[in-house]
Amino acid sequence: MTDLSELVARRPTNATQLHRFVKETFGYEIPRRRVCPHHAAPLEYLAASFFSQEDLLIWASRGGGKTLVAAVATLLDAVFHAPTDIVVLGGSFDQSDRLGEYVRRMLDGRDDWLDGRMTRERIRFSNGSRIRIVPQSQRAIRGLHVQKIRCDEADLFDPDVWRAVQFTTRSAGESRGSIEVLSTLHRSGGLMDQLVSEARREPPPRRRGRPRSRSPRALAGYRLLNWCLWEVIERCPAWRRCEGCPLENDCGGLARKGTGYFRIDDAIAIQARSSRVAWEAEMLCRGAGRDWLVLPEFDPARHVAKVEYCAAWPLYRAIDFGYRNPLVCLWVQLTPDGHVHVLDEYAHAQLPLARH
Repeated sequence: MTDLSELVARRPTNATQLHRFVKETFGYEIPRRRVCPHHAAPLEYLAASFFSQEDLLIWASRGGGKTLVAAVATLLDAVFHAPTDIVVLGGSFDQSDRLGEYVRRMLDGRDDWLDGRMTRERIRFSNGSRIRIVPQSQRAIRGLHVQKIRCDEADLFDPDVWRAVQFTTRSAGESRGSIEVLSTLHRSGGLMDQLVSEARREPPPRRRGRPRSRSPRALAGYRLLNWCLWEVIERCPAWRRCEGCPLENDCGGLARKGTGYFRIDDAIAIQARSSRVAWEAEMLCRGAGRDWLVLPEFDPARHVAKVEYCAAWPLYRAIDFGYRNPLVCLWVQLTPDGHVHVLDEYAHAQLPLARH
């Protein structure tokens, strides 16, 4: 058994060492190979979290290992950035506890690392670090001042809770205050969809170590890291033939390069029992799911374009009142040839009418 002081002496200094350290110490081999263009490997998230301590936005496939990797990152923070205070915040307590269960499993038999007994809500370390596991709520967030918050399945978060999360981090010692957001992208127009759109529009600067003084604008934003099924799938063996495989059209041989753990048979089964829209959204990370839309065929790439107001055409306002679900107002023009142009929209939830 290795005590914490011996472990800290073996601190990884690069991604290769980090990969080896996690495998040897905790028994997990984190996939480290990019497969799809513009995607990242899960190890890139772990390295960014460990070395840079920056605000991160992790968009990954269902079953893509994001909760496990986040649990490893949480334990690495507690060991190497001590003393540090970490909060794991899930869309529900069950979601938070899934990450907590991974942490407790890795700590099993390592009582000398701990200060007291582990519980489902709290883990204290002998080096002064602390992990708290809570569900999303105003009560849990208000008054928090911690070094790290990890938000798991953020697409399920209440908007008011999410806004409150932004004010909870404080740097201390070698631990920089930062937020990590992890989720699949469940639905168009949801929180994760908005965050991904913002991150793609204006990616934040890469940071290494302690950041120098920067303008407020330069410090804003989350760094987006994205991976899908193909970054975590197991290597496809030679005896499997591409011809006739249900995954052939999407895979195109990518699984031949696989270095992950996701079973090919499981991927085939999931594809068979899900809709095409859900498969692309949840497993291939091709964009937000649209199953819940009134018009599932709506595609922003096809149906959204820049249009100008024309004084010669009639202008209408269409309002759908709501409170928990948002109040929505659209400014609409009807063209002479019968086309509808939506010029602008307003949407806000949980506000009384007098405040709209």
